[in-house]
Amino acid sequence: MRFSRVLAAAPEGALAEMVQPGSSPLAKLQLVGRTGGSTVFLQPQVSGFIVKGGFFVTVAHPYDEALIRKLKEGTLTAYAKFPLFTPSFFKVGTNEFPDDVFYVDESHTLFKNHTYFVRLAFQTVDYENDFSIWTFNPKIAPKLPGMTLAAQKTFSFMDDYYLLQSADPQNSTGYLISPVKLDGLMYQHSESLSPVSYSAPGGAAVFQSSVKCLLLGERLVFNGYFKFGTSGSPFLNKDLEVIGMQSSALYTQYKYAEYLNTTQGVTQVQYQGNIYNRCVAIRTEKIREALARIEARANSQP
Repeated sequence: MRFSRVLAAAPEGALAEMVQPGSSPLAKLQLVGRTGGSTVFLQPQVSGFIVKGGFFVTVAHPYDEALIRKLKEGTLTAYAKFPLFTPSFFKVGTNEFPDDVFYVDESHTLFKNHTYFVRLAFQTVDYENDFSIWTFNPKIAPKLPGMTLAAQKTFSFMDDYYLLQSADPQNSTGYLISPVKLDGLMYQHSESLSPVSYSAPGGAAVFQSSVKCLLLGERLVFNGYFKFGTSGSPFLNKDLEVIGMQSSALYTQYKYAEYLNTTQGVTQVQYQGNIYNRCVAIRTEKIREALARIEARANSQP
């Protein structure tokens, strides 16, 4: 399959690899609770991506102190949900990673594919810059496809960039990479209250999380094809390095889209259904700094 002209900046094979099961670094963060002896897979899920070295990066919201405490107490467990892996990837039927491979979705056996939940450990959260960092078991980290955070600090309105997101924002049944254009630079300074009700699929809320925070810092604004439910998805440069992450501060996107339309004499917000065409991205500088601190802390331990 040939990609279009706008995708010519990156190697075709590398782009195709981004959407292949077993080589895509995109996953969903899945919280799992245990109530009354039963295991409950909580919704909503958010996207995230693997960084080389065994790190998983996603948004900060809505991981408030109460939720983090539940993770530390063990009443909640966090997993990275990987869809559509072939059996050979995790050696189905063996005990190679009994503590990490939590679940195999047998409903996909018709296609000889499975869904895996790989356990995560919480490391840090930055509410100002809307990101959180988690780690995998060091034994499994080398087996996972990882990305590199770009060191670049300058961006061009003429360059091609890409967004890697899930093909289905609800079920994580595939991957999608598409071209996006840098549409603006902004400095965000706004308060946010993000209440989120976690619930079992089709059931009542299990608990509610609410983060009151100040979103503060430089942001990138992109124009492209975005879906609800893809907060935490990475933006890539032509070398397929991560330059930013889709923020969960959706109201910023709404206001920005409405502002653009109002200047043209139209008051309608530019989104329809589960699709919108502008997105605010968190730049990677603060994520790089946080990863360096985590690695330094780990190296200093005996």
